[in-house]
Amino acid sequence: MLDAIIILSFIIAGAGIGFYSVDFLPTDVLEQVTNLEGLSFVTGGFGALLGLAIGLVAQTGYHRLERQVREMPVDVLLSRAVGLVLGLLVANLMLAPIFLLPIPREFAFIKPLAAVLGSVMFAFQELTWQILTVEPCCG
Repeated sequence: MLDAIIILSFIIAGAGIGFYSVDFLPTDVLEQVTNLEGLSFVTGGFGALLGLAIGLVAQTGYHRLERQVREMPVDVLLSRAVGLVLGLLVANLMLAPIFLLPIPREFAFIKPLAAVLGSVMFAFQELTWQILTVEPCCG
């Protein structure tokens, strides 16, 4: 059932992105089209096909990740979870001063971008640190 939900969610997302992507076409291209609704349905169909392909790849990746987590020893799993939580905590503590920086309106996108990149970077860094601490490279 979860496999169907994964694939179906990617199909729906792809169809929605394809259907509404017509709005982002340049005006000179839109002037050449006689039926905008038909073009929306065609791009929605292609988006659904692309979503199906990406959904199948995501499903395979999910199964691979699930298998690796099931085979992982409990102590390694717990240490990686602690590292992930610590990394996200450090990232969120770091973000408060970033949101207080005076950034011009033209570059306002930098604050949310810094939030996402900071969270990912610190979570990955702490997770990697936990891997190196628990699993020494030399046996």
